[in-house]
Amino acid sequence: MKFFLKTASVVLVLCLICAGLFFYQHPLEVADEAIRFHLWRQHVRGAYVQAGAYQIHYFEALPPAGSPDRPLVLIHGLGSRGEDWSPLIPRLAAQGFHLRSRPPWLWPLRQTGCRLLHRT
Repeated sequence: MKFFLKTASVVLVLCLICAGLFFYQHPLEVADEAIRFHLWRQHVRGAYVQAGAYQIHYFEALPPAGSPDRPLVLIHGLGSRGEDWSPLIPRLAAQGFHLRSRPPWLWPLRQTGCRLLHRT
């Protein structure tokens, strides 16, 4: 019994050390996954679009059923990310906006008639 407890505690400590090293080496990946999980729980869809040789990620949130579909594009500035809009996306979608969070070069806004919020 003592051998089992000793072995289990050693394995647990090694797992904690490995998890700590992973979090230390990849802090943004861990934070991004936590944000994406939160957005997923709020029914915000993340997808990729192919732009030439690049794959670009964007978020999209639809308004509740029966709400008027008012398009709104959220564009982040240089040095920012789409995840920075995560606190606002579910709230704006609940107010009836059809939201898209994309980099500025991805979508020609002149043709959409969308409102534009710019965050730097």
